[in-house]
Amino acid sequence: MFRPTTTLGACLALGGLVQAQDQLHHLSDPLLNEAFGSSVCALGDVDGDGATDFAVGDYGSPAGTGGVVAYSGVDAGELYRLASATSVSGFGFAMASVDDLDGDGVPDLAVSAPAGALSLAPNATIDFFSGATGAPLPLVITGDKNAAFGSSLVSIPDVDGDGLRDLAVGSPADSSSALEAGAVRVFSTNTGAELYHVYGNNPGELLGKSLAMVGDLNNDGVDEYLAGAPGGEYALAIPYNLGLPWTITPGSPARDFGWSVAGLGDLDNDGVADYAIGAPADAAGPFQAGNVRVYSGQTSTVLYTLLGDFDGDRFGTSVCNAGDVNNDGVDDVAVGATLEYSGSFFPAGLARISSGVDGSYIYSAIGGGTGALFGACLADLGDVDGDTRRDLLVGSPGRDEAFVISRGRSVGTAFCFGDGSGAACPCANFGASGEGCASSMGYGSSLLALGSDFVSDDFLVLMAISARPNMPGLFLQGASQIETPFKDGLLCMGNPTERLQVVFTDAEGTAISTASIVTEGNVTAGDTRYYQYWFRDAGGVSPCGTGSNFSSAVEINWF
Repeated sequence: MFRPTTTLGACLALGGLVQAQDQLHHLSDPLLNEAFGSSVCALGDVDGDGATDFAVGDYGSPAGTGGVVAYSGVDAGELYRLASATSVSGFGFAMASVDDLDGDGVPDLAVSAPAGALSLAPNATIDFFSGATGAPLPLVITGDKNAAFGSSLVSIPDVDGDGLRDLAVGSPADSSSALEAGAVRVFSTNTGAELYHVYGNNPGELLGKSLAMVGDLNNDGVDEYLAGAPGGEYALAIPYNLGLPWTITPGSPARDFGWSVAGLGDLDNDGVADYAIGAPADAAGPFQAGNVRVYSGQTSTVLYTLLGDFDGDRFGTSVCNAGDVNNDGVDDVAVGATLEYSGSFFPAGLARISSGVDGSYIYSAIGGGTGALFGACLADLGDVDGDTRRDLLVGSPGRDEAFVISRGRSVGTAFCFGDGSGAACPCANFGASGEGCASSMGYGSSLLALGSDFVSDDFLVLMAISARPNMPGLFLQGASQIETPFKDGLLCMGNPTERLQVVFTDAEGTAISTASIVTEGNVTAGDTRYYQYWFRDAGGVSPCGTGSNFSSAVEINWF
């Protein structure tokens, strides 16, 4: 069922991002304005200041030739600009940080220009640049422009024994084995020679659409990387030295499975790296909302599945290791959903971070306008600003933007659902997982906490979604946790309580707080408080006839 929802994008956006408190840098470029933010890449510390630097690409500007800008991780100052001397089409489509090829002690950068069948360029190319200065290096790799050569890139361990890591290149439209079956080709970063290739098997598989390094999955001492084949709904785990690859499938049809892939580190503490595979058009959950399956590297079984929220979200367009965001010792998972509905019925996009342990929600950021395609690409930067929080680079090519988001601790823990997992709803008006008890709309309301859980920041925003439209409601705070049937819902926060703010729901059933939660709730650091939204649901129509209901609840541990 489609449920219209409003996010903070229309209300609190600053430079295109929802949570202004967490927006570290907002990037745009007047000369690159066709698809700026279509690719992003962490470069390592190329300017020697101790912070990870990064690059943002635009394969469409200027005039279709493409370009890349490298930035300082500390202050987002421009370090240098890159353009291809060999290609006239699509430069900046994909990027990868590679070994130090020029001997200056700094990692270097590979940038692809897949060109395309209609391009005037004779070939697709991959150019290499000094990470320190941006100067072009002599090495250039060429490929078939009709094969989407260079659609994805990943640095892999040294295949040819020359002491340098090599480069795997995705070519999803390659027809060497069958029409657009796809291919992965591996090249020496010393000589540019092709070292080996792996072909797709059947027409339209698109092997090589995505690539990611994972680690040693089968304990044979050889690391593997993943190659996605979304047309065939599978991914290959390929030993970097071309041992026998094996196939990973979703177990049931999953449209676009393999569109995105990522290595995640050891999430389940079995000593083997785990990984994620995105299927952004899969219908598991809301219709074609998309999802990401997180797999055990040791057993190839699904540990959990992350689901998109609404029809057509394209959740799983991108996925990456987000590092340990919630400080539990386990790396977490970032997922992009480029068509997530935000601010209206029109999509702006979303980047969501979930716990690597169990997939539970940690944090999300939302694009600032219709068609932003926020979340098209992601890269973990570590902590570039020294505030102990992990920082995430997010591309938003629909609005020619990219953002560095500084986000560390979880904002709240959701609880008290009307799905029967705890106390029963008053008249068997059960909601789904993550919701309160069902209202007259036929589904329950959910409460989200966005922004910051630091008292000194004073930037926490409560958002109730899927409540009864155009009705008054009240955001509530309690000092104790309860779960008691009351009215048409469950009352989940107890005395002493505070009435924070009266807010009417809009035409989509969304209510957003604007008052200071810290001030209205008399919150101090170290407090634990519980929050809900209590809303009117016209008497005689509401399921239990009481005329009001509650959202699910959120627990906040204030710092």
